Amino acid sequence: MKTFRELQDNLNKEDILEEGLEISRLKRLHLVSDDEFQEFLRAMRKLESGKENTRAERMMIANLFNKLISLIVSDTTLLQKVGKRGRDMEMDN
Repeated sequence: MKTFRELQDNLNKEDILEEGLEISRLKRLHLVSDDEFQEFLRAMRKLESGKENTRAERMMIANLFNKLISLIVSDTTLLQKVGKRGRDMEMDN
């Protein structure tokens, strides 16, 4: 199994740019408040660099994950899209 660092080294620049756009989308969707956004970015950078996050940072990431899961599960159209994309990815592999 590859380590996080090995996976990160295999990313190309387009993936990194796209990931940055996705993180800013969290703010636009109001999943991360304006006050928390900088802290969230810092926590994600620490996570990417392999450093250990504080308990508060881990809780912030977990809360965001819970909000995303709740959002997906509560919207049947979105849930069907996610399911279809998952099946399509399995067929590609």
